[in-house]
This record gives sequence, C-alpha cells and structure tokens, in this order.
Amino acid sequence: MKKIFFLLILIAFFMGCSADVTINTVSTSGGPINNATIQIYDSTGTTLIAEGSTDTSGTLMVGLDYDKYKVKSSKEADDNYSYGGAEGNLEVTLIGAILGISIDMTMSKTKEN
Repeated sequence: MKKIFFLLILIAFFMGCSADVTINTVSTSGGPINNATIQIYDSTGTTLIAEGSTDTSGTLMVGLDYDKYKVKSSKEADDNYSYGGAEGNLEVTLIGAILGISIDMTMSKTKEN
C-alpha cells in the first residue's frame, strides 16, 4: 500500500497540478462542429478562465488546473446552418490527468432555408 501511495505522489509531482483537457463539439446528428467558441468558467459560472475555438475536427485542447469548471460552447449562424449552444460541468483531477479528460459538447445544428 505504501508503494502505491508513493507512486501516486511521484506521479503528482511530475504531472504538476494541471491536466490537458480535450473538448469536442458535436452536432446532435453526430458530426463535428468546427470553429465553435468554447468558454471555460469557474465552478460558479461567473469568472471566465479560458476561451478558444475548435479546430476543423471540432476539438479544442486546453490545460487546466485541478478544479471544477463550467464549460459553454456556441457558434454563430452561417449561410447554411444555425447552432444551439451547450453547457456542461467539468472536473479536473489527478486521476483524470492520468487517464485522460474529455468532454463532449452536443450542439443542435439546424439547416437554414
């Protein structure tokens, strides 16, 4: 048991107190939504911690400290589609950092006439 505890302390030391998080934006039909705006707030949803845009695969990678967050995704309508926003909760922990942290933000995508 002592060896496992020591190993966890050692891992925490080398990994620091933050982790890489993958945020995926997907439409309700399953495809990625590129160029969506991602906003990450503190757990109360009042203080903006980070903001970015998804790539062509609908993915944004961000490094976050161990804590709880609220995540919001949105995208402005374009010539072909309108988009609904999404909100979710995210917790970044040491175990999550070891195993990998990912959150899917499912957004509606409606064809414009």
